[in-house]
Amino acid sequence: MTRARDIANLVDANGDIVAGALDNVPAADVVNDTTPQLGGNLDLNSSSITGTGDVNITGRITSEASNSTITSQASGASYASFIANAGAGSNGYVFFQQSGTEMSRITAENGDNLAFSTGSSATERMRVTAGGSLAINTQSSPFEKVNLHDGNIRLSGTDDARIQFLNSPTSSYSLGSSGGAAIRFHRPSSGHEAIAFETHDTGVSHAERMRIHPEGYITMPYTPIVALQDKGTSSSGTQVITGWSVTRNNGNHFNNSTGLFTCPVAGYYEINYCAQSAYATAYNWIAIFHNGGVRDNIHWNPDNNSGHYNLSLAHVLFCGANDTLGVGTHNVNSAASGVLSDACATIKLIG
Repeated sequence: MTRARDIANLVDANGDIVAGALDNVPAADVVNDTTPQLGGNLDLNSSSITGTGDVNITGRITSEASNSTITSQASGASYASFIANAGAGSNGYVFFQQSGTEMSRITAENGDNLAFSTGSSATERMRVTAGGSLAINTQSSPFEKVNLHDGNIRLSGTDDARIQFLNSPTSSYSLGSSGGAAIRFHRPSSGHEAIAFETHDTGVSHAERMRIHPEGYITMPYTPIVALQDKGTSSSGTQVITGWSVTRNNGNHFNNSTGLFTCPVAGYYEINYCAQSAYATAYNWIAIFHNGGVRDNIHWNPDNNSGHYNLSLAHVLFCGANDTLGVGTHNVNSAASGVLSDACATIKLIG
């Protein structure tokens, strides 16, 4: 019905209002009325408010339903947004409450930071800065892209998990082909967890370089060590012994042709060397060599008694990468002309 409603439709020939003619007649034309008002609550009677435009209120939008949703149902690309027109220096908030008590909050700060708070005291737990950094459990400005204060990071699952580094944010990580580096948390079987380190360098294959066994020792690469035995030689002259029976050469750092062990990394190396003096009537000298020079030596003085006498040396040296170590004989005394038998030695990295 419009304001120009035909009066003939409202009254009869006697000028009386036709029965029922005013039923459901609106009090005003809400289409053309620019300031319509409700005298009470609007009951939608299980229907919807539809159409295009805005709903602007100064109070709250409250739902009495146990589960409520604000949804953008437009087909194709669409979005639903909360907009807080905060002034300069002010914050915008989205509150989540339970029984009228604030339980959590999302804060859009004036400086474009986004903060997530939980609990009735609205304690900040996480922050995303305008520059894209993430801070967890701290309100201070993060120094790195991801900052965690007083907490742990947990990776869980029944298979391997990695912390990866790649120079491209869109590339996938694949051991042996993609390059990059990673720390891999390896679970070979239930109740057994190891840590592996994967690296890559130009011209070098992309592979696992080191692994810490579930029991705590390094299994890959094997600890650099060489074990030598069953060598007899004349003790005359200063020389590094070659031609050993090599029982272990982890990492292939020992060259049996030169008798030298090349240190793969800087660190402390332990050298153990022992032999038997086959002739007690002559001087026998044994020595430890470091970078070609004698670092330590010991000898047996002749006493004209027959039999065999044991000689041994043990030393811990700090060596640089590519330093060389060896064991042999040392001609300190011109009378040194004895024979060594059953010599054995070990050289290993200890830390």
